[in-house]
Amino acid sequence: MEATMRSIRYAGTVLAILFLFNMSAAAAEKKEFTAKTDPDGVQRVEILAGSYFFDPNYIIVKVNVPVELKIRKEPGVIPHDIVLKAWN
Repeated sequence: MEATMRSIRYAGTVLAILFLFNMSAAAAEKKEFTAKTDPDGVQRVEILAGSYFFDPNYIIVKVNVPVELKIRKEPGVIPHDIVLKAWN
């Protein structure tokens, strides 16, 4: 009886871990956004920074066109970093 209970707990733990891995993979999806130029010539993008995610997490902008990023952070204590790559 004790071995059966131990097996059930082990299986439950494994299923919970697999579920969490599946959820984190879905959350890591690439959410691409292509910025559009406003009438004043500026490309504006709004980004939401949450617990271990940015939405969108991949932004495409035109070269040599000004870009304005507006970043909002969800409430919480998780710090966030933003990396900008510029093609030279």
